[in-house]
Amino acid sequence: MKQAAVYFMLLATLTACSSNVKPVNFTFYNANGEAYASNTAGLAIKKTFKLDHAPTLVVIATSSRHNRKYREQINVLSRINAEEMRYLHVVANSEAEDRSGYYVRKPTAEKLLSGDSFKIMLYDELGNTLKESTEVIGEMNLIHYLTKDKSKH
Repeated sequence: MKQAAVYFMLLATLTACSSNVKPVNFTFYNANGEAYASNTAGLAIKKTFKLDHAPTLVVIATSSRHNRKYREQINVLSRINAEEMRYLHVVANSEAEDRSGYYVRKPTAEKLLSGDSFKIMLYDELGNTLKESTEVIGEMNLIHYLTKDKSKH
């Protein structure tokens, strides 16, 4: 009886843990208005451009492009070579859509922000969360997350 209770608790714990790793799925667009799904874009880009590794999706969400943290994070990101580090930068602005690069629509930006005014999120090629923060991630830490475990993919 005691052994059955232990197995039940273990199963319940594993089930709870596995439900937390559910990939995110949202739509983002390029400057031409072409739609991509966050949980398939990385693999599609890897295949299309014959890359060694799928790019990491770096989503910077803000309630305003004038937000101090947003501007700092954009500045950090601008110092990191996207092609070399294999990342795809997506802007999620709940105030106005920035259609000059990859972006999400305003309602999606609001959902990604979930009440915060700034958030940075890194997703792998399947839409699994690698890192999420409401604080600016510095250059060295961002490079660490962008290069972490790429050899496994």
